[in-house]
Amino acid sequence: MASVTNWYGERIDKLRQLSTPRLLLLITVKFLAGVAIGLLLAMWLPAWVWWIFLVAALLLAIPLYAKLFS
Repeated sequence: MASVTNWYGERIDKLRQLSTPRLLLLITVKFLAGVAIGLLLAMWLPAWVWWIFLVAALLLAIPLYAKLFS
């Protein structure tokens, strides 16, 4: 478990060391990729299934972005 924590800790440190333009680019790319994947899932899966994916993604993203921007 400690190795997993160390791996994530190293990635968070790398994200914090990014310059502002590169961090904004990373966030923009992740947003666009999320929208694209969401649209694909919305077309291929029944409506109730992609809502589960959307809620799960939001629940995972909120604490992550709160930690990154604090």
